[in-house]
Amino acid sequence: MAYSISITTGNGLQEQFVIPFDYVSVEHVKCYLDGVETAYTLTDPGMLELATAPASGVAVKIQRITPSDESFVNFVDGSVLDEDVLDLMNRQLLFLSQETIDAAGVANNISEDALVNALDALGISSATTTLANAAVATAGAAEAKADTAVATAAAAEAKADTAVATANAATVVAEGIEAKADTALANSVAANSTAEDALFVATAAASGAVASFNSRVGLVVSEAGDYTSVQVTHGGGSVSDELSALNAGKAATSHTHAISDVTALQTALDGKAGTAHTHAISDVTALQTALDGKSDTTHTHAYLPLAGGTMTGGLITTQVASKSAQEKVQSAATTTVEVSDGAYITRTVTGAATWASTTSTLVGGYATSWVLELTNGGLGAQTFTGVKWSGGTAPTLTAAGVDILVFTKTGTTVRGYLAAGDSK
Repeated sequence: MAYSISITTGNGLQEQFVIPFDYVSVEHVKCYLDGVETAYTLTDPGMLELATAPASGVAVKIQRITPSDESFVNFVDGSVLDEDVLDLMNRQLLFLSQETIDAAGVANNISEDALVNALDALGISSATTTLANAAVATAGAAEAKADTAVATAAAAEAKADTAVATANAATVVAEGIEAKADTALANSVAANSTAEDALFVATAAASGAVASFNSRVGLVVSEAGDYTSVQVTHGGGSVSDELSALNAGKAATSHTHAISDVTALQTALDGKAGTAHTHAISDVTALQTALDGKSDTTHTHAYLPLAGGTMTGGLITTQVASKSAQEKVQSAATTTVEVSDGAYITRTVTGAATWASTTSTLVGGYATSWVLELTNGGLGAQTFTGVKWSGGTAPTLTAAGVDILVFTKTGTTVRGYLAAGDSK
């Protein structure tokens, strides 16, 4: 009966497995699938659940491993000794004893299996020896018959040779089986040694001592880091020696080469220009043509003088700031208005007249405006071609006086306003 180990077999469907033994902490309960430790979830104190059901035939081992490197209870003078503390100390000792018994049982099972195999091998060896003896006896009888039967001596001798060969072959088989028996006996001795080690661990645990290797206790299985490359052998030498032999004759990870070490490198370099070199303009395709279309870096441009200069065409500015703004006044007698000649226009009429605006300098997307100071405009009908008046009706002008008219133009639309009638 196992106290701390439960071994079952997966069926591809079951995910939950019973924990058939008590434990102090869930960290002491391990689950192995075909010998590989596997994580699980504890659904309740007596049941664990795997993320995936083990495949059919996979060995599922649930094992309790109670820590033995230190006592769960540390007594101090004057402390209260209650039932929980005594139970915890007793459970640790009980669980360690049970786990030691289980380990010894596993070792004994291995030893018993080895002994059975050894006995089977010895039985086979004995049977083979009997066959060999029978073959030798048969050879002796054949040889006797050969001595008494002169006429068939040659045939009898041939049979005797065959019998001897058979006996020799049987002897070889017997020797091979005997060697296997020796190996089986050696395995039995090793198994007995393992059992003795387990008993030693059990005895040590019972006496309060700890048998350990590299901080691991109980039946210790070798792990990565237990041995160095010098201690591990391979091919008649250590792994360290093998690695040294592999490293011999190899270049360092950081090394240099001469140009001659690289095939055709010098030839390739001979066809290259130095890092510091020059070119003529003719060496660069179309460079001279491109330069011919450029100005010198020291060229100049004519500019408008600060005083006395004249600009022609439209002037577009994003911002104008001035302390005083003055507009040119034009007073010619023509009735055709050209804003570029002055945006404040004075006229005196003596009768009817037709007015037209050109504003030929108007730039698309911009607007312009002008003022007409008209004297005696009421002496006759004043017609302003294409002007849209406020309210749709042209204003009545003063026959003997001054009227101030304001015009704006956007695109082709001109609008007129009477800013001041009969201005005094």
